[in-house]
Amino acid sequence: MSEKLEVPRLELSQRIETLRQRESQLRLRVAQTQQKLKDTDRKLSAQQKIALGAALLRALEAKPQTCEQMRRFLIPHITRQTDIDALKSTILFRDVGNEAE
Repeated sequence: MSEKLEVPRLELSQRIETLRQRESQLRLRVAQTQQKLKDTDRKLSAQQKIALGAALLRALEAKPQTCEQMRRFLIPHITRQTDIDALKSTILFRDVGNEAE
């Protein structure tokens, strides 16, 4: 047999342990990278919502006659009381009674 095939058992055990440690480190790096991606996606989603909301408010300010139609469209989708309360002072709900509640 060649010398390559006659690797001592101890050396193979050490290689296995080294590879297991590396595997553990790589799994940790993968988890950290996945978390960074999730955080980035969440930030992007929040920015998209802010930009869309700002654009909607600017459009309603420019054409207030569309508020009633937009209000009827949006009210069923605004379900959290804190969101309703936050929007009450916007043009969307200005001069409206408790219709949004």
